[in-house]
Amino acid sequence: MQHVIDASVVAKWFLPEAHKDKAEKLLRDFLDEKVELTAPDLLVAEVGNTLWKRCTLLRDISSLQAAQSYDDFLALALPLSSSPTVAATALKLATDERHKIYDMLYIALAEENACKFVTADETLLNKLAGKFRCLCWLGDF
Repeated sequence: MQHVIDASVVAKWFLPEAHKDKAEKLLRDFLDEKVELTAPDLLVAEVGNTLWKRCTLLRDISSLQAAQSYDDFLALALPLSSSPTVAATALKLATDERHKIYDMLYIALAEENACKFVTADETLLNKLAGKFRCLCWLGDF
């Protein structure tokens, strides 16, 4: 079974946040080869940005913690997609839904792979729930 995940899920692997246990179960299942996890290659930048924000703006982690978490994330070597087809689909979805292409890359990838897109992004979920069958709330997972 395959799932697309976003930075809101990955962040919970390294930061104390709600639904951390569910995110960690997904990670364990990936490491135990029970599930496949994938994402658009944008995930690398989004995880880095999340850690930067927590370190520099929110100041709830140190720069050392941010760097170590990022190194640990990169070491996981999650399979990432840079498909032009997915990007083109994402742009169409973004214009149709009047929503950021960044988020739509995850939905387009999930639709292309016929799998679930697991997110902990409540804003995304609230705006797009019911419009995309692939969209799945981490808390319900």
